[in-house]
Amino acid sequence: MAALDSQVREHRPNLEEAASRRSAAEAPICRLPKLAKTLHTERHRKLRELLIARRKAAGSTQTVLAERLGKPPSYVAKYELGERRLDVLEYLDIAVAIGFDPHEPIRSLLPE
Repeated sequence: MAALDSQVREHRPNLEEAASRRSAAEAPICRLPKLAKTLHTERHRKLRELLIARRKAAGSTQTVLAERLGKPPSYVAKYELGERRLDVLEYLDIAVAIGFDPHEPIRSLLPE
């Protein structure tokens, strides 16, 4: 048992050294500003308006779009009303289901 304890003590400095190297390597190069919550921002409102306009321009209803996505109609209603956020993959699925290029609306949302 004593031999095992001495082996652990011998390796502990190496573990601490490795941990300090790892944390230094993972440290950010620059500080980014804290991200604000986006659910009730002007950009989120604009994204919702763009998605609604694209859906309507395609002649689709919330119900039809939800069926194409394999989701309940409340899914579409909630993100269009701003009660639910979309992740990137969901956004891409919606773009495919409606039939528009997902790049252009995103470009219009980039900060200037």
